[in-house]
Amino acid sequence: MVKWELKQRYDEQGTKFKAVIGRYAELLTRAQAKVSGLQAEYEALMQREFQSGADMSVEKAITRSMIVEAQKEAEVAALEYTKVQDYAREAGAAERITIRDLVINWNGPYMTEVRTKELQPIVDRMRAARDAYYNAVLDMYELDERYHAAHYEVQQLEYQDRRPGDGISVHKVIQSMASLPQVNNEDLMDIGKYRKLPAGVDRTKNGGAA
Repeated sequence: MVKWELKQRYDEQGTKFKAVIGRYAELLTRAQAKVSGLQAEYEALMQREFQSGADMSVEKAITRSMIVEAQKEAEVAALEYTKVQDYAREAGAAERITIRDLVINWNGPYMTEVRTKELQPIVDRMRAARDAYYNAVLDMYELDERYHAAHYEVQQLEYQDRRPGDGISVHKVIQSMASLPQVNNEDLMDIGKYRKLPAGVDRTKNGGAA
């Protein structure tokens, strides 16, 4: 089959920016986890100060400062994550391939390429086979015609020596049209219906898709 690039892009659309969005999502997750971790540390300091009575003011101040910085980082990460999602939606909308786009492309450029690359060689073979067959039929009739006079002469002689009951007659070059290879509608219909060649016909190397 000819590669259908638009269909491939249709199947892949929406995944184009996943890696980028995923990277920003990971940054946001890490930033939020950092805030949660520092808040847990601050809570632990409060518990220690309460239980031991020790002054943890310095440690708490440092941790609060770290929490504020971490929260700022998380806010930036959240903002950037939202923005890249917006960018992806806008870009996706501008580049989105619709089902109608697929149908138009199928009927137009894609079918043109398929017919040019795959159908036309088959049509050329069919035309060559048809021409060869018709020429062979004409050759057959011309062959029969060339021997017509000789056949008639022998036939007249045979009449002079006719012997009733012996079953002898003068044969023609072509005894019966039915004995010759022919193309008929029944075989063509069977090929179309069953995808099977008539008995005695071999599948050739150049038959079928590559």
